[in-house]
Amino acid sequence: MKNSKVWDIQKTQQVLGEDVCLQLPFVHAITGCDTTSRLHRIGKPAVLKKIKSDHHLQTQGEVFLKESMGKDDVCKAGEEALVNLYGGMSLEGLDILRWRKFTTKTMALNRSSIVQFQTLPPTSDAAKFHSMRVYLQCQYWRGKTAEEMEPLQWG
Repeated sequence: MKNSKVWDIQKTQQVLGEDVCLQLPFVHAITGCDTTSRLHRIGKPAVLKKIKSDHHLQTQGEVFLKESMGKDDVCKAGEEALVNLYGGMSLEGLDILRWRKFTTKTMALNRSSIVQFQTLPPTSDAAKFHSMRVYLQCQYWRGKTAEEMEPLQWG
């Protein structure tokens, strides 16, 4: 309790702005919560700061807050958001970004060092499952129950 803080939620809402406040479920879920995995070295404060100024990230986040989105749309928006958060280029996929980050790290290390794989961006396959969990969690927070949600043929 020594380092606990009390936030004035109204002041926080004013500082963040309405657009960012609407994105809070997406920010919380994509960066890790009780039902989704945490992203390595990408915390909520950094994503809040980025989403405040990055229109592309806001657009990607909006996909997770809309009802009845298809699997392909959710997975595409999720991969684009993760590329954005991991510092990739706009048309770069996660697998290419992962390879690029890996090669950069291996060239910087001496031969006796190893690359810690958790420091790399996720693979595109891992991102698909993460994106689907983020979408489900955001819909749940928006008040949708499993019975209300259309069975998405996401097998």
